[in-house]
Amino acid sequence: MKYTQPALLVIFAAIALMNVARNPRFEAFHTVDVVGLMASGACLGVAFALILGKMRSK
Repeated sequence: MKYTQPALLVIFAAIALMNVARNPRFEAFHTVDVVGLMASGACLGVAFALILGKMRSK
């Protein structure tokens, strides 16, 4: 379980970002897309914080 949690968060965030990136126009973004972007950003933030925390604790 060394880096599995941050890796899973990064994978979930990348999937959400890829789904939104397929939409060609910004005006076509719906509320669900914006929430997905916010959630993926939060996942990336938590993942990077966990990775940095594990690196500093060594």
